[in-house]
Amino acid sequence: MGLLINLATEKNCMQNPVTASMVYVAFTMAASWLGLFNTIQEIVKEKDMLKKEYMSGLKFTSYIISKIIIFFGLCLYQSIVCVSIVYFHLSPRPEEILITNTLLDLIINFFLVSFSTSMIGILISSMVKDTKIILILSPLYMMIQILFSGMFIPFIELTKTISYFVIARWGYESFATISNLKQYKVVEPAKNFFEFQPSHVINIWLILIGIVVLFLIASMIMIKINILANTENHWNINKKRIEE
Repeated sequence: MGLLINLATEKNCMQNPVTASMVYVAFTMAASWLGLFNTIQEIVKEKDMLKKEYMSGLKFTSYIISKIIIFFGLCLYQSIVCVSIVYFHLSPRPEEILITNTLLDLIINFFLVSFSTSMIGILISSMVKDTKIILILSPLYMMIQILFSGMFIPFIELTKTISYFVIARWGYESFATISNLKQYKVVEPAKNFFEFQPSHVINIWLILIGIVVLFLIASMIMIKINILANTENHWNINKKRIEE
């Protein structure tokens, strides 16, 4: 994805308000796609195996922790590679330092967008009963990210309210803020959307971390209800029969 963004942009593209904005639209969409498709089939494709392993004594917390570690590492690797490829291609790069340095800030932001979307993917995967349903839900999810994030269509009162629940809105806002798109006269979807302040980006990062925690808890509940609840009942019935 980083190479595709490079193919579509020139080294001086950041001097143009339109292409400068589109670079971070591309970053936001890449992070969202990677995060979603890392995990959206993960639970549903393993549900039969999970039931068997759970009945054999697998600890549910161990299963969840292993998934978190795997996708944390995968999202971090993808973030470093994708952002670095694009960052060293663009010229001039933003010289202002917001929190650490521009490259590291962009990598952290890409990672948080991708990892929070991964948690949504796990939730979706734990809710559906068949992988075919994912083919319907995936484009629907991405359309919501496109339409209600402010990246392409200016906010109206309704879409601005909806945007607070859309990860792509927070991703685009923080990407553009880190790169100080205001200096390129890019039109903001809302007032102070690109406010070049460390507190602005840190608040968005805290929101994304909150989304990770919220959807991880929701995923654990849905796995318990949709996959393991029947297994526990079956286990208890068999245990009772053995005891009798």
